[in-house]
Amino acid sequence: MGHVAGSNAIQRDCSAIGSRLTSSSPVAGARRPHCDKHVQRTLITSEWAVEIFKIARAHGLKTSYVSNGNGTPEVLEYIKPWVDFYKVDLKSFQDRNYRKLGGVLNNILDTIQRLHAMGFWLEIVTLVIPGFNDSNEELRDMAQFLSRISPDIPGTSRHFTRTTR
Repeated sequence: MGHVAGSNAIQRDCSAIGSRLTSSSPVAGARRPHCDKHVQRTLITSEWAVEIFKIARAHGLKTSYVSNGNGTPEVLEYIKPWVDFYKVDLKSFQDRNYRKLGGVLNNILDTIQRLHAMGFWLEIVTLVIPGFNDSNEELRDMAQFLSRISPDIPGTSRHFTRTTR
C-alpha cells in the first residue's frame, strides 16, 4: 500500500531524522527507505496533524489519524480533506468502563457514526482486556452497533495477555 504519514510520532530509526521536530519531520521519516513505520501514540493537535498531512500529500503519501474517538463535528470537518484513513480505538462498550478512563461512551459512539456518515475510511480497533471489556455480551453489543452503521467497517480486536517468567 505505500507509505503512510500518521498523526503519531514515528519511532526507532525514523526518529533519528533530527532533534528538532517540525511538521516536515514525520514526512521525511515516512519517505526514508527501510524506515520502520511502527508508530508510538502521542497527543498532537489536529491543526498540527493537518500541517503534517499537507506536506505528506505534496510528497504523494497517504495519511492516517488514530484517535480515542473524541471528535467534534468541527474538528472532523477541518481534518476531512487531509485524512485518508481514520482509526478509532474503541476501549469498551460499557459507559462505566469509559468513565473509569475519563471518557463518556456516547461521545465515542457519536463520533464513530459521524465519521462513517462523513465518508471517512474508518477502522475500529479494540484491545480486549480480561476482566475489563471481554464479556460475550459486551463484545456482541459492540459488533452489533458497528454492523448497524455498516457491515463494511473493518474491526480489529487485540487480546491483552500477561506473560510470566
